[in-house]
Amino acid sequence: MRTKKISVLISTLVLLSSFISPSAHADSTLNVSFVLINPATGSNAGAGNGVSVRAVNRDGGDPPGGRTDNNGVVTFAIKAQQYTLGGYCGSCYTGQYITDYLVIAKSDSSVEVLSADGAPVTKDASGNWMLTTQQVRKAVGNDPWQLMTTKPNVASNIARMAWLLTNGKILVQTTNDSEIANWWTITPDIDGNYYDGTWTQVARIPNYNPWAYNGAVLHSGNFFVTGGEVNFSDAKVFEENNNKSYIYNVSSNTWTEVAPPNNGQGIWAHIAAPPFVKLADGRIMIGNFSDRDPSSSHESMLFDETTMKWTITGTNKTGMNSEAGFSLLPNDKVLTVNTDGGGITAEIYDPATGLWSKTGALPVALSNGEIGPALALPSGKTLAQGATGANALYDPVTNTWAAAPNFPKLNNGMQLSAPDNPTAILPNGNLLTVTSYIARDTGNMDIMGPARYFEYDVSSNAWLPVIDDLMLPPSSSSSVYMKMLPLPNGQVMVINMRANPGSGGIAFYTSKGSPNSSWAPVVDKISDAALTPGKSFSVSGKQLSGLTQGATFGDEFESATNYPLVRVVNNSSHHVFYATTSNFSTTSIAPMVPSTFDFTIGSNFENGPSKMYVVANGIASAPVDVTISGGYDKVAADKVVSDKAAAELKAKQDAEAKATADKAVAPKKTTITCVKGKNTKKVTSLKPVCPIGYKKK
Repeated sequence: MRTKKISVLISTLVLLSSFISPSAHADSTLNVSFVLINPATGSNAGAGNGVSVRAVNRDGGDPPGGRTDNNGVVTFAIKAQQYTLGGYCGSCYTGQYITDYLVIAKSDSSVEVLSADGAPVTKDASGNWMLTTQQVRKAVGNDPWQLMTTKPNVASNIARMAWLLTNGKILVQTTNDSEIANWWTITPDIDGNYYDGTWTQVARIPNYNPWAYNGAVLHSGNFFVTGGEVNFSDAKVFEENNNKSYIYNVSSNTWTEVAPPNNGQGIWAHIAAPPFVKLADGRIMIGNFSDRDPSSSHESMLFDETTMKWTITGTNKTGMNSEAGFSLLPNDKVLTVNTDGGGITAEIYDPATGLWSKTGALPVALSNGEIGPALALPSGKTLAQGATGANALYDPVTNTWAAAPNFPKLNNGMQLSAPDNPTAILPNGNLLTVTSYIARDTGNMDIMGPARYFEYDVSSNAWLPVIDDLMLPPSSSSSVYMKMLPLPNGQVMVINMRANPGSGGIAFYTSKGSPNSSWAPVVDKISDAALTPGKSFSVSGKQLSGLTQGATFGDEFESATNYPLVRVVNNSSHHVFYATTSNFSTTSIAPMVPSTFDFTIGSNFENGPSKMYVVANGIASAPVDVTISGGYDKVAADKVVSDKAAAELKAKQDAEAKATADKAVAPKKTTITCVKGKNTKKVTSLKPVCPIGYKKK
């Protein structure tokens, strides 16, 4: 993601390409005009909307960006070659990115325009190619998507990244208009729902406001964050490829800075957004990102929280780390698909030896200078998604690869691909993926919206389309700006950083189907079934961290969830509570691997008989009967509330009865008519008397 930092600095159209092969083209130019249509009105979008075109072969001859005139028209002088086109419609709704297009200008002066969403592109009566955008769809019955209903209480904060803490809360980094990062936790409601969770601001890190970086929950239960292709100081001073790292202590709400690898010397003067993984033993492994030069060292570094030190490892790696990713395997080793060498080689790191070895040959090329995410499935195989549109399955038992289905092609023939996109495991064992990239025949890729969701269906070995989310029009969504996080309730949280400030930009996806019972954590023993606050308890069992890392992005934005959480559900109220887990003996994703961990409960846990579950990657163990004491006495609290309500009701009823009784015994007034000549007066009272000079009629 080396070029994506540009999009952080300016709010313009983002169109990325890398490793482009040059192609010959005529020097002559032709004028091509486009009209931007607002789909909400069906008429042109008017003046001032930005539209840009960029040459696919990246020859540096891009025409300058333009803005539509009063008729919504913009004209470009282009050469006989291919261009990607996109823009931003500020007059459409609250302002949205338009659908992206491929413009093919030919040497015979003819032009072909293809829409990235597969819709036919036509001209208006004036010969202008008609561009448009999409509206956000409306929710349908049994919609798999659910919008977040709560937001941070600070204006202009857009969610960027999220991790699942060991207390069941979500740690979220947001960024405001001034590039200042704030940190929050989202606490689920009493029923375990996150969509209406409570936002609480926590400590922030001074002068650390990163983009494109990595983080992980450590075995201690603390949280580790490192690097950033882009960073801003609090005074908005720009820094590229920083080497900062920090640990967040959840219980004390404090951040501690970690010294950089090799004290920041040599190639470790920068960390940026390197390949990143948390090993099964809890150490963090990062690769040297700045190794594009073949003569550079492809070494990695290991961080150990117990010593707070970095050590060098993996010095024999043959492929480069730049733009690559590290993926944990069920045998505790690490897989990487190399981004050089044509994208057809991969290597395996063994923590026991600190060395790399080669895998079998890939059946298809996956890398295009970038690489997609690679995530272990419950079956033990790893699905690697390719920047080329091709995909492959790795079997760690045989150390061999097999081709997986390509991403679908669009109706216009363009090939979807996954050079930079998130993916997450679903409880049904499928993978949820979103992509908005097109693999081009010139050997590069472009961001071309709208974004599209798919589930990789394990049983049918096929990519199944998923309905658009409810956050934004899909033409405004881009997979590089989207992040995924599996939650303990089985949903996947999706962040869209292109959301308008203050609009949320968070949705939750619920898949169909249920997990195979063999994928669930197995609890063998709990140190005590009588749980009280202020005391630590231990759990031993098997497969307690699940069979997959849960989520990955590639070389940045990692948010793995392969560690155990503890959910407690009160038998009477069915209210949901999460304990705080720590001291994981291992977070291996090997089948039935034994492990242990500790947990504590909070004083807010409701007293009484309850069911306890160990949860990993949204899949829960069989329930364990426990009893909570010394926590929240809901029965007594409910009785206080009930007694107060009963007293208030009785007081109200007594007042109403008194008023009725008073009204029943109250004497009635009488009205008489009094006359004096032609004058008449009526007098009303308990004992009416005519005025002087008047007589009762």
